[in-house]
Amino acid sequence: MGLCAGRTLSGVEPRHVKLAMVIFSGLALLPDLDYLGVAMGLPDEGPLGHRGAAHSLVPALVVGLLAAGLAPRWGVSRWRLGLVAGLVVASHALLDAMTTESRGAPLLWPLSFHRFAMPWRPIPNAPCGLAYVSPLGLRVAATEFIQFFPFLVLAFRPGSDGRGRPAKPPAPLAKAPAPLGAER
Repeated sequence: MGLCAGRTLSGVEPRHVKLAMVIFSGLALLPDLDYLGVAMGLPDEGPLGHRGAAHSLVPALVVGLLAAGLAPRWGVSRWRLGLVAGLVVASHALLDAMTTESRGAPLLWPLSFHRFAMPWRPIPNAPCGLAYVSPLGLRVAATEFIQFFPFLVLAFRPGSDGRGRPAKPPAPLAKAPAPLGAER
């Protein structure tokens, strides 16, 4: 989701496209920073555990507001940047609610710690930590790659400015000389 959002917001300059795709990919992964707390000894259950408060809609709202505040510095519409940044962060929690055998995501925390799980759950639940580098983890990675392949195609498609319009052709380096006899 972050790759597609970065591509859409960046315009046509290759340097900006790559930077935006990296930034928005990082935003899409932001909720998984809760792994750090668990790795440092916090309990995995409750608001500070994995798929706790960081997987609610609060981080998406905070990131959206921060992005809207920074938008004028980058010459982007406040609404557009804030909305897209917030949706990218929220997409993580919503996609985690679509994983098989997961405990869901507390989307409405701090109002409620009820964990929401979507009725359709096609995404396999990935093993955590170093267990991800195992036969099961590699199977999950391959499955997710196939499931999200259309988004990779959209993000890395050539010949577009990211908004569905053809990219502008490069300007000519020098003006061609006038044909002989055309001078007046």
